Amino acid sequence: MGFKDILSGILIFTFVGFISSCGGEADLVKPEIFLKNFNNIPKTDIICGFEDQNVFSVKGGEQIILDAIFSDNEALSQYKIDIHNNFDCHGHGSGATPGISLPVRDGDTEDWSKLIVKDIAGTKTEEKITLDIPLNVTAGVYHFIIQLIDQSGNDASTTALYSLKIKNPTDTIPPVMNVMNPSTQILTVKKGDVITFTGNVTDDKNLGLGGNGMVFLSYLNKTSGNVFSTNAYRVFNNADDTSTSFELSYTVPPTLLSGDYEYSLIAFDGVRNVSDVKTFLVKVE
Repeated sequence: MGFKDILSGILIFTFVGFISSCGGEADLVKPEIFLKNFNNIPKTDIICGFEDQNVFSVKGGEQIILDAIFSDNEALSQYKIDIHNNFDCHGHGSGATPGISLPVRDGDTEDWSKLIVKDIAGTKTEEKITLDIPLNVTAGVYHFIIQLIDQSGNDASTTALYSLKIKNPTDTIPPVMNVMNPSTQILTVKKGDVITFTGNVTDDKNLGLGGNGMVFLSYLNKTSGNVFSTNAYRVFNNADDTSTSFELSYTVPPTLLSGDYEYSLIAFDGVRNVSDVKTFLVKVE
């Protein structure tokens, strides 16, 4: 087949496609999601420092049950359910865990993750959604997202985004952190200075059980609003029992821009219950 024949074929295919596309108006109407009959009504709560009106408070071993009505003006195609942890607050808040991998051990908690993709048809369908939360779940905040598309590829503008505030049933009490140093919450430092954080963490259970126990330092750039982890952290183990002390040394990066920062010390117990956050306002000269 010569170049002219190939070119003619492309032109004919394009022309036919153009005619068929002009045969009717494109479907630009978005499908819709309507959720009802929750077994656990979502309520308003604080998530990552911000008010969220769609929060489920649940425990490991429980279920989330709801009825979903999916509808479209022409034809439905598919819905997706996505559950994943929001431990890092997805770019906002100061509760991000530093970028380290804790060793996996027997008895460690399970970070809940679930992805369901289901094909559907027609202009309206009702689905009963039942989600089983792992019994030994890692405590913390998770995202629960329901998405919907129609046959034309339109996605629902009413995409359902919920937050799950999950507790591990074996341990629902957060640890308590006391900070002895720095003794003041307002500091002025220079680039390259070393700041030492000392204190102790206590809990009702062994801080190492569950595999998530740690204390760490993060900081918020007050100008940009971005949050960063640091390499100042201490991982708890079974030998720490229900109480342990810590000493974290942090060197102010020479490359850090001068300005105002908010440093945060946070502690997790073994199942990832979170302590009260201790904040320090730091001016870097």
